[in-house]
Amino acid sequence: MERFTRLKAFARSLLATLVITVLLAAGHPAQAQAPVSTDAFNFLVNYLTTLATPKGDEMSNVDVSLREERIAKLEVYFSQWDLPAAEYAEAFVIEAEKYPEFDWRLVPAIAMLESTGFKNGVCRNGNVNGFGWGSCNKGFAGFESAIAEVTRNLAGHDEDTDHWYPAGSSVEKIMRTYNPPTVEGITPGYHKKIFSVMNAIDSIEVDIEVTSFAVANTV
Repeated sequence: MERFTRLKAFARSLLATLVITVLLAAGHPAQAQAPVSTDAFNFLVNYLTTLATPKGDEMSNVDVSLREERIAKLEVYFSQWDLPAAEYAEAFVIEAEKYPEFDWRLVPAIAMLESTGFKNGVCRNGNVNGFGWGSCNKGFAGFESAIAEVTRNLAGHDEDTDHWYPAGSSVEKIMRTYNPPTVEGITPGYHKKIFSVMNAIDSIEVDIEVTSFAVANTV
């Protein structure tokens, strides 16, 4: 649905731009074979310009090429092992975009270490989790809602946990709280493994040819 919305917005923008270009290339309306009034001409141009641009509260200055590149990287990374998390690549990226200071690779990396990319995303107690969030005592309606809540918390935008995860914290600081290295039972080298996965995701090369433009914001 998100990709369909972006493509529809782009098509609408492109169509309106082409029509405006043709009208302007034709010169002043009075020179046309079937002239129209200047007011009508200006109205049509203004209308098409408005049509090409989503409403103010729907605007998001998202670099779509960057978004698509990140989604593709996650899809490729998780698909190497046919892991369920590949299906949620877009959710990972969209949720991270809500918090520009937050590293978009972190939550996918945690999912990889905690549940092997959601392969073991259902805890022994039956809770859908995928992140070890709340030591699996927390259950989610699905992985998308888990991604949204974990991202919001780690990014420091949840009032119940922002004292643990202040907004703008570095990945190192977030991980010291998320999985303190001094706590018994923590996987040895956990933090290094997180960075290793993050770097592996980032190193994937993908070819994305999408022009950046304003898109409808579904956040």
